[in-house]
This record gives sequence, C-alpha cells and structure tokens, in this order.
Amino acid sequence: MLSSAPVLGAAGQVGGVVAQLDITDRIHAEKALRERQQLLQSTMDNFPALIAYKDVDGRFLDGNHEALSAIGRLHFMPATGSFQCASISDASMPGSKCCPM
Repeated sequence: MLSSAPVLGAAGQVGGVVAQLDITDRIHAEKALRERQQLLQSTMDNFPALIAYKDVDGRFLDGNHEALSAIGRLHFMPATGSFQCASISDASMPGSKCCPM
C-alpha cells in the first residue's frame, strides 16, 4: 500500500511530498517462495533417483545430487543451460563419462 502526504512550507505552500510504501506482503511472499524452493531442493536431493529439469527451450536448469553426480566430468554452463566436457581430452578418453546431452 502506498501512502503519501504533502510537506507544507511556512506560507502553507506544498514544499514536497513524503511517500511510504508498505512491502510487508511482498516480504511474506518472498519468504514463502524461498521456503518452497528449499523444500523442493531438499526433496529432490533426498530422492534416490536421478532428477533433472529443463526449461521450455531444452536447457538444463538444475538437478538433484544423484543426477549431477551421474553426469560425471561434465560441467554445467549456466549461460547456455547446457553441459560441456572439462576438456577435449576428457571426451576422447576411453570409458569417459563425457557424452552429448
């Protein structure tokens, strides 16, 4: 809720305005969202299966510890939402876990 009041000068003219914005609801909503995200991450991390999720463009967003461990030497590239081998030599090594996603 936004509230405001004029600041009057000595002659009664408006010299400024004082405004106050109540952000209590927003603070409560942000706290609830953080708690929900922590619950989701905790559930995912304690689930014994591989869980990863992507956005609508197919870019990986996140995963649980099991999924990230299974990926092995792949490194998540946040800018592109994809995984990349640690180095070219890793990709060419026999038995390498590095594979296209």
